[in-house]
Amino acid sequence: MIKNNALTIFFHLLISFLCFAFIWFGRESDFGVRFLFGTPAGKVLLILLILAAYQIFGKLLSTRGIADVITSSLGIIFLNLVLIGLAYMGLGRDFFTMEPAQSLRNLPYTLFNMPYLALIKSWKLPMNKITIGLSVFFAPLLFSLSQGLYLRKKNKRRRKKKRTQDQIEDTRWRRR
Repeated sequence: MIKNNALTIFFHLLISFLCFAFIWFGRESDFGVRFLFGTPAGKVLLILLILAAYQIFGKLLSTRGIADVITSSLGIIFLNLVLIGLAYMGLGRDFFTMEPAQSLRNLPYTLFNMPYLALIKSWKLPMNKITIGLSVFFAPLLFSLSQGLYLRKKNKRRRKKKRTQDQIEDTRWRRR
């Protein structure tokens, strides 16, 4: 559990850095900004890239059972709550109306939640208590879905392999 929590935090930071770099280098050209944030195709591309990153990194987590799927993202939830609390203590109610990285007090929250905030800003959704509350569960939900899908696929392979071994043993038994 601790290894998975550390890995999910590391992978989430890596995805946040990749998202930050993608947006940073995408803003160098006017076409990149207009395509990425102005067209529906750019917004869908951003969503697909973020979902693919969470899917890829979620498969790298160790998953032995449903308990691992549920508990592996508790570190991200806790860290998100701490960062929201720190930003709220420093900014008060202005935190809920402030743009991402507008103040140094909400910069850690912004950097940690860069994939979620990029999606929110690309779809021009307002920053309020609801969207900030959803940011706590965005990454854990995507990691859990990725792990759940991988666990399901792994269990199917295990059952299929067991059935194949049982069939081989049955044919050996019949030959005797």
